[in-house]
Amino acid sequence: MKRAYKLEIKPTDRQSEKLIRTFGVCRYVYNMYIATNRFNYEEGRNYQKNIVNVLVKTKPTFITLEDLNVRGMMKNRHLSKAIAKQGFFHFRTKLQMKCEEYGIELRLVNRFYTSSKLCSCCGHKKVDLTLKNRVYECVNCHAVLDRDLNASINLKQATQYELLVSV
Repeated sequence: MKRAYKLEIKPTDRQSEKLIRTFGVCRYVYNMYIATNRFNYEEGRNYQKNIVNVLVKTKPTFITLEDLNVRGMMKNRHLSKAIAKQGFFHFRTKLQMKCEEYGIELRLVNRFYTSSKLCSCCGHKKVDLTLKNRVYECVNCHAVLDRDLNASINLKQATQYELLVSV
């Protein structure tokens, strides 16, 4: 059973002046924190909106997204804050709405598709690729590409996908 006690504090004039000054500083810091977070939140939404507009206004025939295991990525305590700030769900819904509006096909590739482990030139699968390796070097055809560029080329060439928006 929890108990609550009421306690009355009767500070001296000097103590009350110090308390007011301290709480004033705390209030100022709190308000600055709220203002900064509100600004970052709104900037993040505007950033997503701008990226979606730039993507859609180039008028591609299709856009391919990779289905990510966000819940699994959030378990990584080093990356979870950065991943949460990205707002993947909002980005996907905004992109989906814009693709419907502009008549662009939106494809969703399965999360188990190995886009970063496949060579975009010859199709050879590199099994021992870790997150540390930022450059993809194919042992079969000796192609050297940035890992993200290689994955994006593989996503463009993907044949098995789900249509989120069809034309």
